[in-house]
Amino acid sequence: MKIVMASMLACGALTTALAFNTTYAQDAEQRPGVAPGVTLPTAPDFASKFTDAMKTPEALAAGEAALKATADAYAGATAIEDTLTMTVSMGERKETQAFTIARDATGMRLNLQSIVITATGEKIFIETEEVADKYVGFAIEESMLATLTTKLPGFELPFPRMLVDSKATAGARMQGAFLSEPTLAAYDAATNALYFTSMGGSDAIISIDPKTRFLASAAYGFTPPGAPEGFKVPITVTFAPITMATLSTPIAFVAGSRKEVDSIEKLAPTPFEIGSSVPNATFKNFDGTEITLASLRGKVVVMDMWATWCGPCRKGLPSIGKFAALVKDDAKIAVFGVNTLENVKGDEQMALAKKFWEDQKFAFPCIVDDGSFFKTFGVGGIPLTIVIGPDGTLAAKHEGIDPKNIDGIIMLLKTECDIALGRAVAAPVAPADATPAVAPAGM
Repeated sequence: MKIVMASMLACGALTTALAFNTTYAQDAEQRPGVAPGVTLPTAPDFASKFTDAMKTPEALAAGEAALKATADAYAGATAIEDTLTMTVSMGERKETQAFTIARDATGMRLNLQSIVITATGEKIFIETEEVADKYVGFAIEESMLATLTTKLPGFELPFPRMLVDSKATAGARMQGAFLSEPTLAAYDAATNALYFTSMGGSDAIISIDPKTRFLASAAYGFTPPGAPEGFKVPITVTFAPITMATLSTPIAFVAGSRKEVDSIEKLAPTPFEIGSSVPNATFKNFDGTEITLASLRGKVVVMDMWATWCGPCRKGLPSIGKFAALVKDDAKIAVFGVNTLENVKGDEQMALAKKFWEDQKFAFPCIVDDGSFFKTFGVGGIPLTIVIGPDGTLAAKHEGIDPKNIDGIIMLLKTECDIALGRAVAAPVAPADATPAVAPAGM
């Protein structure tokens, strides 16, 4: 259940199962709910909110009619913009993300956090802010959704298909990342609420605005693949559709100087090569002091990039702490944790990282990155550990951790530091079985 950039995109760009996977299922052999320090979410009980009278054939027929009226409302809109706010409850933590949909006769634009999918003319374009020099282009075959499903195996939207596919069949209107092959199980005409069950154990309550007939809200009990029986992640979505004569921002795609590629795999960031000069960057530590890479020239700098949501990061940080303790008296080696890719920025990120660091009682310093420094290295996820030589060039980098020998990185880093300082000539031995780095929600 490890996620890298390519598979994240292929699974629907953002499927918030991503947030689940990175929090609850860090290793292939580890099942949801056993990540250390995580409180399991309380499974919602949606079925109990509907009486037997709401589950009769007559009630279900009325529900299907209401659903068709909603589909017709979306299909009949000349131009529509919708902002979806999604909140995933992960134990005591909540993660909120916003998406936007814009659609008119010229095409469609889906803004899924840092990923934008644009359909205009006869092509679909996929771009991400993580990769500045490339984008993916596909010829449209039948429809945008059909093309994405064909080109990206496993692709599914994190919201009902009817929002983007006016031709969706009755059975597919509510299909999405959190409802696979949904079945209408109950309808409350008084509140315009529909209850759906689906394959895999997920269920949901979808509410319709009685005036506009558009979707108003959704509450999901999402059961990720491989989760124990009865395990559900609560997910809520609010919709804010606005219809208009013309969109506030026309549907268009401008390639600029970027290169078009024909697959998601080719959209991966260009790797930062060993021996390349690492650009100067400015960070702040927990007391607000600024630290620049330029000020560390002449030393070997070891940086371990991590986030509070990243399970492999949490597992690997203690080993980095052991390495820092090993070299703490060496004036030529500086070791830093680098908090990055959090879902919050600025003061909130600083407070979040500081609390985690102090709770773990790490003795080596930590600095905070807004994500821009991490993006320099052209990798798909964290943890990422880099070694910068005294001349400011990249001497080594390590993506992910070795779950069978997490502490193996300690002597590996020591050897790499010694080589960078001219103290040793023997080449270090790389970990044999690294756990791939984990991509964040929204990359």
